[in-house]
Amino acid sequence: MCKVLNVSRSGYYQWTRRQESKQKKRRRELEQQISRIFVDSRRLYGSPKIAQVLRQQGVRVSE
Repeated sequence: MCKVLNVSRSGYYQWTRRQESKQKKRRRELEQQISRIFVDSRRLYGSPKIAQVLRQQGVRVSE
């Protein structure tokens, strides 16, 4: 696989052990919050309403 992707074996294993970035972690947490709000609204809220609820909770987001 490393030959096909043209990467070194050691580089691949370093990549697999790398910690999750802050941005990726924040995005994952935000996706979980969005899903929770959507389900709690009985799947009625769209992006404007979900963004509004997140802002009320103190989360900085855009629509």
